[in-house]
Amino acid sequence: MKRILHDQSEYFRIALAALLGAVWLCAVVVFSFPRLLEWICSYGLVSVAMVLIAFPSTKLMEILYRVVCLYFFSFCVGGISNFLFYHTTVGKLRQWFVVALFSIGISYCLFWLWEQRKKSQQNIYEVELIYEGKSFMLKALCDTGNALREPISGQVVSILEYGVCSEVIQKVTSFRYIPYRSVGKNNGFLVGIQMQEMIIWQKEKKTCILKPMIGIYQGVLSRDGRYQMLLHPSLVEEERGVCA
Repeated sequence: MKRILHDQSEYFRIALAALLGAVWLCAVVVFSFPRLLEWICSYGLVSVAMVLIAFPSTKLMEILYRVVCLYFFSFCVGGISNFLFYHTTVGKLRQWFVVALFSIGISYCLFWLWEQRKKSQQNIYEVELIYEGKSFMLKALCDTGNALREPISGQVVSILEYGVCSEVIQKVTSFRYIPYRSVGKNNGFLVGIQMQEMIIWQKEKKTCILKPMIGIYQGVLSRDGRYQMLLHPSLVEEERGVCA
């Protein structure tokens, strides 16, 4: 939870909260509480207390959000543990400690993948390209690994799939060759064309880039189709002209 919530809580507080949960679980096993009292404490009082100990806060919505996250993470780990215990060779060991370690490891990997996908989605922008009065919309990923520049002018280069604007590209009469290197290919060239204008939407503002240099890529940039263009990072990170 600490990693997913990006909270700066101390590990001592997290361990103390876990200890409280373990003590309550032992109490439930040893003593016979009324069903209603056990339910209220387990899913209400104890859960809230664990969250307040691990992630202290005075804001009601933050507390509720963290309690819901606790339930969600517990559900995921518990579901994976149940599956491993009853339906895999790991469960045949009949060692809950081993099953728990596997469950936590799998859950951690799943949440890490979810976090990485979330980060990549935050770097995807709506982009409008304009050439000779004709415009088209697309999705573009800000690629921090893109260091391409046009060799003569030094202008930064963004990379665009050919299929997105093939009709426009066929009408272009002036273009440049842009050398590049990629994994598995030491030397190559992209056909570079200069668009009339590019507009990038960043949250509540839109940034205009006049005469951007675009490198045309013959393949597909995103396997799942989430974006069709790789923006040069300087186009997003640097302060540029804001469209009216």
